[in-house]
Amino acid sequence: YVVFQADEDYESYTWTIGDDPTIRTTKKVRLFFPEPTIPLTIRLVAKRKPRPDCIPNDDGIDIIEKTFQAVKYNDALILGKYQGYSKEGTPLVGNPLDTFTVNIYNYDKNRPNSAWFVADNFKRGVYPGYLTGRPPKITNMGYKVMQGEYSVLPFLNWKGWYTLNLTSDSITISGSYTPNLNDPNILSLQFKGKKIN
Repeated sequence: YVVFQADEDYESYTWTIGDDPTIRTTKKVRLFFPEPTIPLTIRLVAKRKPRPDCIPNDDGIDIIEKTFQAVKYNDALILGKYQGYSKEGTPLVGNPLDTFTVNIYNYDKNRPNSAWFVADNFKRGVYPGYLTGRPPKITNMGYKVMQGEYSVLPFLNWKGWYTLNLTSDSITISGSYTPNLNDPNILSLQFKGKKIN
């Protein structure tokens, strides 16, 4: 499923998705695309009471258009290997010369209609999937953005975002975790890397 949602509250919403004649009128629209699509234009016309005291010449109408394309799981641009470095702690500290590789891939790629996206080695030297048989799972998957969660020692309660920059073909992984059961501290982790395949 793909969710399109307005960033603010409005009195009315009018969504048009590609050439679909259906008009959707809720703040959030959730759609299922069973097959890949051509690029679609998503258009939202949102209306509210004008606020000329905040925004000069405000007519109360906001219009936004974005282009969207559904692809097969294994065609997502974010999949691949990235060479880069990490920073950890509060504040974040790291060495850009101390690089390593993170691999984002579909663990179930040989099973039809199955997808278990993982990111190996996003904390340097930790491949928890090999120890537990269940690699860290990506919980929300997009074409260039993903969200992941994981919780196995020494990497408890990991929650992070994986964002691909298409212009520079680079990735930023940002999140936090707890190092062990008896330590209440939450550590931040950030990886920045360049795609190498």
